[in-house]
Amino acid sequence: MNNNLLLKNIDKIISGDLKKGVLAGDTIVVRDGLIKEIGFYDAVDKSDIELEVDVDGQCVAPGFIDCHVHNTLDDYAPQRGAVGLCSPSEIIVVVPP
Repeated sequence: MNNNLLLKNIDKIISGDLKKGVLAGDTIVVRDGLIKEIGFYDAVDKSDIELEVDVDGQCVAPGFIDCHVHNTLDDYAPQRGAVGLCSPSEIIVVVPP
């Protein structure tokens, strides 16, 4: 087993880089556990691929970390001022380089 697989039929490939955004292609080739090629199915090298996974038009993105917090330790409590602490325009997203 060489850990080579191909993800195909991808709707959008999200790069994880704000400057690159969505990448062109519908296929990702993984060799030895690392992404080696991103492109279109008819153009990528499919030699030595052990497994082809049809993602059925889904988006593929780098792993996300759900780092949300809850501003109360118990039930939702508007009487303690736990409402309106942050509006959507104040939320900051930090993306590592």
